[in-house]
Amino acid sequence: NDFAMKKALFISLALFFCAAAGCGDQGFAAKINDKVITIEDINNAMRQLQQQYQSDSFPDSGSDLYVETERSVLQRLIDQEVISREAEKMGVTVTDDEIEAQVEQQKEINGGEEQFLKSLSFKNLTLDQFRESVRNGLLFKKVYDKVTESVLPASNADALQFYNENKEQF
Repeated sequence: NDFAMKKALFISLALFFCAAAGCGDQGFAAKINDKVITIEDINNAMRQLQQQYQSDSFPDSGSDLYVETERSVLQRLIDQEVISREAEKMGVTVTDDEIEAQVEQQKEINGGEEQFLKSLSFKNLTLDQFRESVRNGLLFKKVYDKVTESVLPASNADALQFYNENKEQF
């Protein structure tokens, strides 16, 4: 199963580079099973990101940093789709009540609804975009928790042994 996910990511990235180089005219950057991530999806996510970070601090179109940001955006879109599919297979869901609880928590942290909405506005986010972000975050956490629930934590001795055997990685 892990191999299948890695294979899907590899194929998706290969398709992205092909699309970016102008291979074919499919208009998509990646395909995960029957889900297509289009060039337009990436462009929309890039516009949203640019709005959130204000245009003066956003990399110039065509720059190495801009291309790297596009790759990161594509990877995020792929990750979201893979997590969503795995969650579906595992029967993991996020309810509207869970999302609203997070929204209410953020309102409280921000000093009330008015300040919360101002904070979203400052970040150029709509309430729906924020809710979608919360949904994605909760889904990721639930999938992660389910996947790792049977994994025992490493002891200090195990961690030290791993470090000593792999110092070149640190």
